[in-house]
Amino acid sequence: MASFDYNIVVKLWLFISLIAFFSIPIILFKIYKTQEYFYLHILFFLFCFGGISISVFLTGNISILLNALFALGLFFLSKKKDNFFYIILSILSIIKFPYLIFFGLPFSLRNLDYKIFFNLILYLSIILLIYGIFYFINKELFI
Repeated sequence: MASFDYNIVVKLWLFISLIAFFSIPIILFKIYKTQEYFYLHILFFLFCFGGISISVFLTGNISILLNALFALGLFFLSKKKDNFFYIILSILSIIKFPYLIFFGLPFSLRNLDYKIFFNLILYLSIILLIYGIFYFINKELFI
């Protein structure tokens, strides 16, 4: 079994969290293409919703990484690279179930298209299949 030094793991987690924390506003600025009031937007990001982004970062919660991945998925969606958006959202939905609601986001941005509907059904089926496999492997996790 591999043994890791605690200090090395903490430094690695801090490095990954810092990258994720600072990448969220950068990615969102690229999506919305806002350059004016840049510092005001940074402060808004840091202190919105009761400062939850700061508290999540300081506690070392994994949701800061998930939010960075979600922001990256939104970036791909804005560039009309739907498959990357669906792949990232599928990974997020396997880790945290409430991300499933964002599968309807392409419908609100574009018209109801056959391709979007097919991708939605495909990726949701894969996620449900993975949840079904995990249910049969360990039913206690789903009770």
